[in-house]
Amino acid sequence: MIFRDDYIPGGYKRNELRGYFQYYKYIYEAIHINVIKGRDIFEDAFMDRLYKAGLLKLPAYRSYYENLRKSFRDSDFFGYLTDEQVYHNVHALRKTFFDSKIEEYLANKREKDVEKIMSVVNEIQTSNDLIMEMIYYDVERNKRESSSPINGLEQLLSDLNTFDELIFIPGNYKQLPFLFTFSERYLKGKKIEILLKSDPIDEEPAYSDIDLFGKYFDLSQYKIHFYASTSYGIDLRDEKLQKILPNEDENSKLVIGTDENMMLTLNGALFDYHILSKVKNAKARRYTNLYMNSRKSTPFVIAKVKGGSVVAERYSGVERVVGSLYHHYINGDKRHYMNFYSTSYNPDVFPEFDIKPDSFPNIILQRDENLSKAMEGFLSKMNGRYINSYYSLDDLKKIKYIPEQNKNAVLVRGVHFKDTSKIKILPTLAQDLNSDLLYVRDMLKEDFLKENGVYFNFLYFATSNIIHLYNELRNENERLKFENFFIDYIHEDNFTTFPLYNKALIEYTEDGRISIHRKQLGGGALTINGLNLKWNAEDVNSPEQDKDIVIFTPYMNNEELSREKIDFMHFTMDVGHERHNIVLINNKIVCVRKGAVKQPSLGVVLSLNEKMFKEFSKAVDISEIGDGYFKVGSYDVSLKLDNDKDNVWAFGGGSLLVQNGENLVEDSAKAFESFREEGWYHPLSMQTQETQVQEWVRGPRTVIGTDENGGFFAFTFSGRTKESKGIRFDEVVEIAKNEIGNVKNVMNLDGGASSCLGFVYKGEFFEVSYPSASDDTSSGLVRPVNSAIFVTKIDI
Repeated sequence: MIFRDDYIPGGYKRNELRGYFQYYKYIYEAIHINVIKGRDIFEDAFMDRLYKAGLLKLPAYRSYYENLRKSFRDSDFFGYLTDEQVYHNVHALRKTFFDSKIEEYLANKREKDVEKIMSVVNEIQTSNDLIMEMIYYDVERNKRESSSPINGLEQLLSDLNTFDELIFIPGNYKQLPFLFTFSERYLKGKKIEILLKSDPIDEEPAYSDIDLFGKYFDLSQYKIHFYASTSYGIDLRDEKLQKILPNEDENSKLVIGTDENMMLTLNGALFDYHILSKVKNAKARRYTNLYMNSRKSTPFVIAKVKGGSVVAERYSGVERVVGSLYHHYINGDKRHYMNFYSTSYNPDVFPEFDIKPDSFPNIILQRDENLSKAMEGFLSKMNGRYINSYYSLDDLKKIKYIPEQNKNAVLVRGVHFKDTSKIKILPTLAQDLNSDLLYVRDMLKEDFLKENGVYFNFLYFATSNIIHLYNELRNENERLKFENFFIDYIHEDNFTTFPLYNKALIEYTEDGRISIHRKQLGGGALTINGLNLKWNAEDVNSPEQDKDIVIFTPYMNNEELSREKIDFMHFTMDVGHERHNIVLINNKIVCVRKGAVKQPSLGVVLSLNEKMFKEFSKAVDISEIGDGYFKVGSYDVSLKLDNDKDNVWAFGGGSLLVQNGENLVEDSAKAFESFREEGWYHPLSMQTQETQVQEWVRGPRTVIGTDENGGFFAFTFSGRTKESKGIRFDEVVEIAKNEIGNVKNVMNLDGGASSCLGFVYKGEFFEVSYPSASDDTSSGLVRPVNSAIFVTKIDI
């Protein structure tokens, strides 16, 4: 036998995702499908390229997507496949639309790619550099990592020197020039076998590539096999492979697999093997425990895997990952479960965090107990209290927490500070750090967070999914070229943005008090390159055409639109007819047009009459580009609103749950009116949410609030896992009252996968709550977000 009895090519079937949002998404290689709650995203970058190149005609292109949609409607069928097997099926569908021109185009592309690589391969001087080029064959140099927590290069070189018989299983044809060059230089006299596919998917190496490489290398020294597979990557159950690859009791051959598809589908082999791969797709990140970082660079791994071992267990990411390639590589002991997702955690630095139990649920309990003691010790110095509770959702009574048990319950983690004079509350935006997202563990490495403190996610931001929908509804001139920015009102350090709706905000006053209330746009002035454009409150969303300036916000016609049943996924609203319009999002000019524009869901429209537009064109360099649109030169923007207060900071875009002691969400009817007043049911607002915030359903949530005595608190309610189902808004208030008592104001923040309460302690970040999975993270792992709040001890 060459594989374990429980071997699955790709590690797990998609049924493991059933019951989670991820089951209704398929993001793998060129495919991006998302059919969650009204979304209808079907993208295949591979077929899109063929269409844009004119090789796939429009009727065939449309027919392909129709068939792709039909195939994914049968979710039960795909539940019994792995991601890799699904990708094989998708490619089989693609091929039914291939003709001789497409086949010729793909073959020519391979030949040109090989020629390009061969023109530079001889310039690579060392064996180490050849290995790294084999790994990073399609990654730009400035996007590569120079080191890795999983780097078994010395072991690989030792084994290459020791073994006389080698088997290479490459994952991409672009790796072959480096593989052949490496073999010719450093593996002379070795018996080398290479496995190639008879029917490749995308850029997998094919048996037909022999003709390409025969021009450059003497292939007679290699024994080349071809194999079939019903999976992207390899399927060890193929009969031919069982005759080629070593059995579990053989140790005379060294097996080396390269690239992500091989790393994921070799998992479960009974023979030892080395894996050389970049780590780019989300599944590979979960398998290795190497996640995206703030530099957006691509990690790599070089690792030896012991045959028959369970390298990564339960790495679908929807529940806690039990093991990973990183932990396999370092032979990590169970103490690493204290900070599983950290690759810098050293258990010896944390003797107070010992782990004694052996069973996984008890390890989680021990971890929870260790963190609780550390949190309580830290918070006591600031007159603060740590809240660690588990509530039954049947009666909202506290119950005993048992990890890994399927329970109709919610995990509650929170902090309560009775005296805000003893704490620093530090909202942090990614843009403050010249980034688009906050990667907390990277912030620690860069010494941004030097003190112990509490972390929780803050407010909403424009994710790639939100921007995708935004751009789908607009023409090229009005589309956004940036993402991951803060949505709604900011007022700090002489920087102010527009309040977009009538949503809740939190502000920190000069005398150290926290205030929570709602804010919508009134009068103000916008200065662009020295030109002062001033308007009054009655000019906001005004229907009058003769005004010098009108500001259109996405709160426009809220009373009417929020009560209608509107297909928000396809909703647009034109504004500024027969006027000159400037679309502003996050204080950036997105477009300028003479004539109507689509009202942005994420910004405002500054609408000018002819006179004011002439003034604008004197201050800002513009040039017409067609269809009434203008190209804009350099500019500087500042905003001052009449109703701004002189605060240290203020941030908006949340929703009020309790206002001055009044419960605004005690039932669904009352909650509807409260959310409607804030604008959450406006179809434009609904376009700014990956999942609908205002829905009367349970989900992961983060809230902040104040008590009647001026104290400050924050809670996370974990959700979307078997042991914590999430929570409704009415339940949030009941639990907050139970834990705090005299609640005055409660404001709901960004929830879903963003919800996380964390603890910065001795230079490490610990997830205290149980975050749910996102497209790029796993359950239990903090998600990169655009804004967060850190609470630390005030300097005295």
